Amino acid sequence: MAKLKKPRRAKPLTRKEFFALEETCWKELSAEWRGLNAKALVRRGACGTWSIKDVFNHIAAWQEATVEILPIVLRNGKLPRGQFALETFNQKHFREDAKRSPAASRLRLTRSRKTVLAALRKVPEKRLIDGKGQVGLWAKYSTYEHYDEHLFDLREFCTKTKRRK
Repeated sequence: MAKLKKPRRAKPLTRKEFFALEETCWKELSAEWRGLNAKALVRRGACGTWSIKDVFNHIAAWQEATVEILPIVLRNGKLPRGQFALETFNQKHFREDAKRSPAASRLRLTRSRKTVLAALRKVPEKRLIDGKGQVGLWAKYSTYEHYDEHLFDLREFCTKTKRRK
């Protein structure tokens, strides 16, 4: 049987459901690395060749981009061309973030999450929960969908890491 890559979640139909789902997914993801030391956070292999620290920075970079892009897509619904090409964006930020410490990376993630949630709270409900419009896509992909994208890899890695202790 194939390994499930993402949990199946009900799509939020209201603002309240969106933020409740974000909180649930965040708690599940962050529970995985709770209790790990700095050495474990920089060990390669958490998600492909990335460490948990790399995942912190990866999610934070996309949340920061979401805060930057939200006013633009709210105004005209169009994404600037080429600026956020997935692989290019990920590689650029991976290189830029390589020297951050695990503590600085975790703090960055905590701050970016707080900032993106504050920005998303200002988005009109209809646009926030629209899973096909640019605003709704950026909202879900920078929060609960993104957490779920990395959850199973981190869960597997962290389980092995915690057994090593």
